[in-house]
Amino acid sequence: MKNKQPNATLKEFAKYVSANVIAMIGISCYILADTLFISLDMGDTGLAALNFSSPTFSLVFSLGMLFGVGGATKFAIHKGAKDTDKGNKVFTHTVIIVGVISLIFVLIGAFLNGQVASLLGASGDAYELSKIYVQIILCFAPFFMYSNVFQNFVRNDGGPRLAMIATLSGNLFNIVFDYVLIFPAKLGMLGAALATGFSPIVSILILSLFVIRKKNTFKLTKTRFSFRTLGDIARLGLASFIAELSFGVVLLIFNKLFDSIGGTIAVAAYGIIVNVYYVTNAIFNGISSGTQPMISFSYGESDHKKIRKVLKYALVTTACTAVIIYVALFFGAGGIAQIFNKKGAPEVQNIATLGIRLYFISVLFSGFNLLFSCYFAASNKGLYAQIVTLMRGIITIIPLAFIFANLWNMTGLWLATPAAELITLAVTLTIFFVNKKKNSVPTQAQLYIKE
Repeated sequence: MKNKQPNATLKEFAKYVSANVIAMIGISCYILADTLFISLDMGDTGLAALNFSSPTFSLVFSLGMLFGVGGATKFAIHKGAKDTDKGNKVFTHTVIIVGVISLIFVLIGAFLNGQVASLLGASGDAYELSKIYVQIILCFAPFFMYSNVFQNFVRNDGGPRLAMIATLSGNLFNIVFDYVLIFPAKLGMLGAALATGFSPIVSILILSLFVIRKKNTFKLTKTRFSFRTLGDIARLGLASFIAELSFGVVLLIFNKLFDSIGGTIAVAAYGIIVNVYYVTNAIFNGISSGTQPMISFSYGESDHKKIRKVLKYALVTTACTAVIIYVALFFGAGGIAQIFNKKGAPEVQNIATLGIRLYFISVLFSGFNLLFSCYFAASNKGLYAQIVTLMRGIITIIPLAFIFANLWNMTGLWLATPAAELITLAVTLTIFFVNKKKNSVPTQAQLYIKE
């Protein structure tokens, strides 16, 4: 029996992690498709415009995560307690607040898209392209946000497979129609934006099958609006919101710094790095999110032995993956840059190649930070998870970006992210080892007894 348990745990770990990694990579593909097709059609100006516009999408997506993850988590707690009325109240509140916020986005997109593009730092030819992309993303905000909400509720209501299919189908639609609308239809940036805007509609249509088949336990109900309920939803979704939004903030700041140092060409090169980052981050997110349900379940069972095993497997997997990724990126930097630089701009090629080799030193540390953040959250140490998220997302990276840019210009900007991840990892490991012996935990039932 002693020999079987480790094998069983390892098989379970492999199942969860592999499924999550595949799903995460699939999600990142539509972003890559936008970048690749835009670079082929519009060159470095298109790349720069897309990068200037990306914080808009980050804001819309992060707010969708705030209420989608928060609402679905609160719903699941009430569902577990067999309190259908409170669960429906949470769902109704989530739908209402997302509707109000997304309507504001639509109005901004319709009337203030130019001002938003300017605020994001776009200028010249990049400004005109950014304005188009910003307008479409903001006007389609209701679909992005409701897609996020319904995916999370369906997943927490016993339909994880359908949620995954909906996500991947939407992404596949985006990739196909990116090509169709940009090239045969010759719509350029408008085509790329429309393909991205329509993709969540595909996801929503697939998710609607859950309701059509009457498998859902959540539904809209007549209820009095409660700021307390809204606060509970926001509190539970805050970690996801911070993680998503902080990347958009960092992207905005880095765009401005790169623009001030090297102009549109530098921003275009940074856009290539950002898109490679989406893939590498998806892999590490897949590993960490794959371990989270196993740790959460074991935590609820007070099975600390299994937690240690899962964490060990995850650490080894993360370490091996990090080394493989960095070696591949270091030696393949030139080829990767060329994929997104089909116009053959030599300055973009040179900047991006060096950027890949320096920026992605960060993968040697970032995967561990993501893993420990998930570990802390799964083992009821939410404060520590927040510290890790804020450290790597805002507290270290932003000051270091300004300091390093002032000291070493563009090279400094490339090195700011690895330095921030290293500092965060040092803090993370300190927290972990200080709390290593604190294994006395309540059961999951005890955690939610007050709910």
